[in-house]
Amino acid sequence: MSNNSGKGFLFLLGGALIGAAAGILFAPDKGYRTRRRISKQMGEIKDSMGRKFDELVDQAETLVSDLRSTAAEVVDEVKEEWNERSKTQKEV
Repeated sequence: MSNNSGKGFLFLLGGALIGAAAGILFAPDKGYRTRRRISKQMGEIKDSMGRKFDELVDQAETLVSDLRSTAAEVVDEVKEEWNERSKTQKEV
C-alpha cells in the first residue's frame, strides 16, 4: 500500500467514525421511543382521517336529503303546472 492510499483509508475511516459519532450524538431519541412516537402520530392521523371521513359522510347525507327535497318540490310544481295547463286546454 502506498503512502497516499494509506492516508486516504485513514481519512475515510476517520470520516466514518466522525459521522457515526455525530449520528449518535444528534439522534433525536432512542429507537423504541421513536417507534412509539411514530405509532402515536400514525394513530392520530388515522383518527383525524376517520373524523374527516365521517364529516364527509354527514355532508353527503345532508346534500342527498336537500336534493331529494328540492326534487320533490320541483315535481310538485311540475304537477301543478301540468294540472293548470290541462284545465286551460279543456276550457278552450
